[in-house]
Amino acid sequence: QFFFLHIPKTAGTTMVLILARLFRWKKKLSYYTPMGRKNYAKHTSEYKNKFPISFGHIPFNVNESIPRGIEYFTFLRKPREHLLSAYKHVKSGKNHGVHKLVNVAEYSLKDFLKSGVARNSDNLSVRFLSGQFEKPYLQINEEDLQLAIKNFDTHFSIFGITEYFDE
Repeated sequence: QFFFLHIPKTAGTTMVLILARLFRWKKKLSYYTPMGRKNYAKHTSEYKNKFPISFGHIPFNVNESIPRGIEYFTFLRKPREHLLSAYKHVKSGKNHGVHKLVNVAEYSLKDFLKSGVARNSDNLSVRFLSGQFEKPYLQINEEDLQLAIKNFDTHFSIFGITEYFDE
C-alpha cells in the first residue's frame, strides 16, 4: 500500500492529481480536513488495507498492522519558501480558516509568525513527520525533530523536494 503524507504547501496537490490519474480505477483513501484526520485515525487496519493508496494532510503514524506493509512517501520544501508559501496562501485564500483574521488585521509576515494563528508557520514538516501535529504553537522541540528524522529515515524510502518537482 502507498501512503502519500501530504505536507501542506509542498506541491502535494499536484502530486495528488498525478496519483488520482495513476490510480484512476482503484479505491483511494483521501483526507484533508481536521475531521478527516480524526476519521482516518479511527479506521481499522482491515479497512485501510482495502485501499492501494491513501493520502492527505494526515500526520505520520506507523501503520505496521497493515499486513502488506506501507510504502510512505512525501515532499519536503526549503523552510523559508515553505513559510512564505503558507503566509501567501492564508493571505489570498478566501477558504482558509484564518484568512479573514489575517486580512482584516493586515498582518505583516512578522505579525503572522508571532500570532500563531496558523500552525503552518511553526515547523510544519516536523509536525507531520513526527506525528506531533496537535502540539501548541511554538512547542515543537528538539525531541520532536529527532523523532521526525527517525520516522523519515526508517519509513520513507521515497521523497521529493518541492523545488525540484519537475525533475
